[in-house]
Amino acid sequence: MLKVRIYHPWVYLKGGAEKVLLEYVKNTRHNTELHAGYLGDDTFSELIPITTVSVDRLFEVNVKRTISSSFKSLLSILTTRLSKQPADCLLISSEGLGDFMGLLRFKSAKRTIAFVHTPLKLVYDLDSLPSTRIRLGFVRYYFFSWIIKPVYKTVNRWIWSRYDFIVANSTETRKRIINGRLAPLERIKIVYPGANLIDKSELLSSDTKHAEKKYLIAGRIMIQKNIEAGIKAFLLTKIEGATLFIAGHCDEKSKPYLQDLISHYQSENVVFIPNPNDDEYKALFQTSFCLIFPPVNEDWGIIPIEAMSYGMPVICSNQGGPSESVLDGKTGFLCEPSPEPFSKAIARVATFTPNTYKQFSNAARQRAECYTWAMFSKQLDDVIEEVDA
Repeated sequence: MLKVRIYHPWVYLKGGAEKVLLEYVKNTRHNTELHAGYLGDDTFSELIPITTVSVDRLFEVNVKRTISSSFKSLLSILTTRLSKQPADCLLISSEGLGDFMGLLRFKSAKRTIAFVHTPLKLVYDLDSLPSTRIRLGFVRYYFFSWIIKPVYKTVNRWIWSRYDFIVANSTETRKRIINGRLAPLERIKIVYPGANLIDKSELLSSDTKHAEKKYLIAGRIMIQKNIEAGIKAFLLTKIEGATLFIAGHCDEKSKPYLQDLISHYQSENVVFIPNPNDDEYKALFQTSFCLIFPPVNEDWGIIPIEAMSYGMPVICSNQGGPSESVLDGKTGFLCEPSPEPFSKAIARVATFTPNTYKQFSNAARQRAECYTWAMFSKQLDDVIEEVDA
């Protein structure tokens, strides 16, 4: 059994990164310590007692995404000491600033491995540029693009050269790593995150879900998730008796985006459920007929796998992580990431007979069983042991 020290910059939401951390700590065969620069109350309750927040640093880590607050968070990460006790492996949860934890060797263990949710999307994902321009505004966006971004990329590549190994969460993420010249192919292994599979006895019958026609958009409510495209697609389809539920965590900085969605798409057939509790969230997955997942170029996407685990067909973009997990024409449909193609796919699902829907539902559940947290943790443990050998 190895001692694995894990670092993630901010644990504060019920997001994909936090879910990966929680499930790895629960399922690993190694002895783990979880450290964070910031710990919030809105994350998974099980994470709060097992997360250590480092206090030996210059600034507080800030979850705001302004340029100045991000710079202070960077200085905080650079000046943080995790522990004086040695560890066999430092596993850095990488999605941007977390990489800087590996910059100084006094923070590392015998080996340093990056688990990459995604390289910083602001820098390495061209598909995120439209939402980035909106979020930053004209002046700050061009200041970032012409000054901060080139410096960041240069320093980031040097930091990545110090990792002993890289673990990516999808083929899409590995592609971004290679295209960004962060690491060569031979130093990268893919380990897919999974989903919690509820017992089949808890699943509603496909006939019941087919009759109720509840559509679902789930996950973080934020501008990068392209939620408006999913709503537009649903409204374009005009399915009689159908209801669309939009459910997910919305933090403080995304509340204006949520209010814009609510004001623009007022309809008795569209229901917003921000920050649902665990029971509400589970009930939505149990009863919903189909998941609409509109993010553009998602790095992996745990939500589609969770939906399939409930026997729910998934309509998603034909790019990024979901295009790896969702089987087109078998467990759902892959579409161009805009309202009209999504609307056509929604219309196809709406015309399913009970027998066709049952076939898709069964295939979706079988596909989800290929991605479990036990499998994920075993594969990540294997990589850690191989690198440590």
